Amino acid sequence: MPIYSCECCKYTTTIKTQYERHNSTTKHLNNINKQPVVDEGVPTTKDNTESIDMLFDEIASLKQENAEMKIAIQECKQLIADMKNFSSTPPPAPQVPQQIIITQQVPVAEPPDETCNPRYIEKTLDEECGGHEDIHTFFSFKSDNIKLDFDDIDEPCSITKKYAIDKITEVVKNNLEVLPFKYVKSSWYIKQQDGWKREEYFSNKNIQSTSDSYSHSIIVKKLLYIFKINVIKYYDNIMGSTVWRGVDSNFAELASETLDVVKYTNSDVLTNLKQLF
Repeated sequence: MPIYSCECCKYTTTIKTQYERHNSTTKHLNNINKQPVVDEGVPTTKDNTESIDMLFDEIASLKQENAEMKIAIQECKQLIADMKNFSSTPPPAPQVPQQIIITQQVPVAEPPDETCNPRYIEKTLDEECGGHEDIHTFFSFKSDNIKLDFDDIDEPCSITKKYAIDKITEVVKNNLEVLPFKYVKSSWYIKQQDGWKREEYFSNKNIQSTSDSYSHSIIVKKLLYIFKINVIKYYDNIMGSTVWRGVDSNFAELASETLDVVKYTNSDVLTNLKQLF
């Protein structure tokens, strides 16, 4: 059950209508008028005190925040200054590790040896030795280009095959500059009437030098021919005539065993001569 009370009149009732009738009574109205008017919009002394305290607290808090803000602003200024200094000074260039360069000398490729070409060699010999007599003229019967001395032997029988090869080698050695043949790049070259030509002859493998199939080098033929002519001339001069050739048995043996080209292979004569060129 609700209780209705009036503080200023010290009145209490449980009946609403009675409470409402009380509020309209003269007593009630007089008591109301006697109550001091309180303006809720104007603060009391207590409220002012509390407000001032709160204001001082707020001011203190703002001062603290202001001090902290100043510190933060100073730090920001310092950071900006540092950034400006950093940007104005370029960073040092990174150190590139020194590279060790190893140079390797590349062998220079030599130009191909053109002198291995027979045509090239023939042309070169024509240019350098074109004035040489051809081989047939140089070793002709009437030619005095080659002269042999046989004072180191006593009789024709002393002339052996070895002696003939040694004497021919000596003659070639002493006449290298004028001979109509040369040994170049493992081949023999001969001065013909139409110029220098490489000598070409058939292979003599498994063929005896005494066989008709054996191909003698023209150089061997000419050297042995000139050796034979000089031997015969030498002994004709000693004997005073050519009669001795028919009566002296030594001559027949000499002619068949030492002066005949078929008794010699190409290698017998040319092997030593190659070393001279």
